[in-house]
Amino acid sequence: MRKYRLKKKTKKKIIKSTIIILIVSLSLTVLGLAYFAYITIPHLDKIETFKANDKFFWAKYFYVETEHQINDDVKGTILSDKIDDLLNNAQILKNISQKSSVKRIFLISELKNEKTVSDIFMCKKCRFYGVKGKFSIDTDYIKSISSSNIVVLNDDVFKFENSSLIIMPLIMHFFPNAEIVPILISPEAKKDNLIRLKNIIRDSNKVDSLFITSMSFSEDTILALKETDNISSRRTIENFNYDKIDSISVSANYALFSFLHLMDALNYKKIEYINDNVLFFEGERTINKGTTFLAVGNVYNDADLSVLRGFKYDKNYNPKTDLSSFKNLKDIRLEKDSFFVGIDSILFDVKKDDCVDFLQNSFSIAFCKFREIENEENFQKLSEEKEKRDAVIVLIDYKDKDFNDDKKVFMKRIVDLGADIVVGRGISEVLEMENYNSSLIFYSLGDFLPESKMFSELRSNLNGAILSFDINEDFISAYLLGVNIFGGNPSISGEGLRDEFFKILISGIKSNNVKFEIDTSNAFFRFSRK
Repeated sequence: MRKYRLKKKTKKKIIKSTIIILIVSLSLTVLGLAYFAYITIPHLDKIETFKANDKFFWAKYFYVETEHQINDDVKGTILSDKIDDLLNNAQILKNISQKSSVKRIFLISELKNEKTVSDIFMCKKCRFYGVKGKFSIDTDYIKSISSSNIVVLNDDVFKFENSSLIIMPLIMHFFPNAEIVPILISPEAKKDNLIRLKNIIRDSNKVDSLFITSMSFSEDTILALKETDNISSRRTIENFNYDKIDSISVSANYALFSFLHLMDALNYKKIEYINDNVLFFEGERTINKGTTFLAVGNVYNDADLSVLRGFKYDKNYNPKTDLSSFKNLKDIRLEKDSFFVGIDSILFDVKKDDCVDFLQNSFSIAFCKFREIENEENFQKLSEEKEKRDAVIVLIDYKDKDFNDDKKVFMKRIVDLGADIVVGRGISEVLEMENYNSSLIFYSLGDFLPESKMFSELRSNLNGAILSFDINEDFISAYLLGVNIFGGNPSISGEGLRDEFFKILISGIKSNNVKFEIDTSNAFFRFSRK
């Protein structure tokens, strides 16, 4: 039989064509992968979060054991918006579902990344999917309240912007017969409109309902700031302090503002905590008295930018146009005007020989600054403040930089006259603290910023301490941070300097002192005021 052979020229054409096809195919594959990466990489966290149909992923959450017993009927809850906290969220929702017959669930969350001109969004035709299929929203109810000019129906903004979607499969599993009313709040929302929304829901909702919002508390990596911020945030929530919502360290301030207004209007003001989750029950609120503040070492005087006026959180703050000498302090965390923003008050400086009154969470406090001189007028002011306030904090400007017994005698006299905490200024070293007559004396926290504004001093390399305090009727709690100053720029130090300062501060506290609880690993102490 005659064998058929391809001509050499034909062979070359076939090989060439095959190579071209392979190159084109490879190119298309690469382009396809690149496009897929371009679309998916920005949303990898969301892809991981929204495994709504993955039975294996959700199994451990659906069949979770409830570790905490909830006895009362939960009316509202603040859940975590972190995927790492899904287990805690599942325990809470399962427990609630076993105690109540919820017909409608209001899911309130905050629009994170999209600038809008509208305040409040609701779904018109959104469909949420879970392991058991579709879960529809309460379209009839939404339609009934969307006639107000404050609500905009917009399905698109719910696709990836609703942080509460992370708990949607849990809601679908534990509340299969409930209908959902998803609400998205814009960060640009006018508070008047959010209050109007509260009134609309209060007057129109006539079925057993559960109100849910999700957020995270402070995510600061520095424990001293995280813990103090969280204490301040919790007090703000427990006391329904709407005026302070803007500045507390939570991830969804405006959703929280709306949620708290609803809880208030419906008289769901009794609060309990399980881990970082907050539960609301029918009943009156219990006032959580206390305040948080920061005390620091030496700071040069800048009366025009007293911290009580100049360090309030301002979302319109522009660091590029701020030419003040305190700009470096505002930028210490490289965030605009949010230097320790969760703290109730930052005590850098007050006017000399004067006191400033401060009221937070029904807890009154006086900040005073006196010179180290025998001044009967100042002593009288201090005695009067002690009679009127829950706590008195005093800064003492030393008359010289030499520490001696005379300074100790003077500081103790300030305590005898009524001070709960006394901080000395003017000495560059961190010195041992002392507890005296149920009060605390910090003889020196070192340098924070030099007293002179001269360029040469601003360029010097200094360090000092910051104490973040929480004070209430029973305790004074404090965390310590170390601060490095180089070229006039402050930055939080590493743990080495912090631990060194902490050892110095507590070196005079006896281990058997029943008033002190000390945690050296976290540079924390708690002192009983009673």
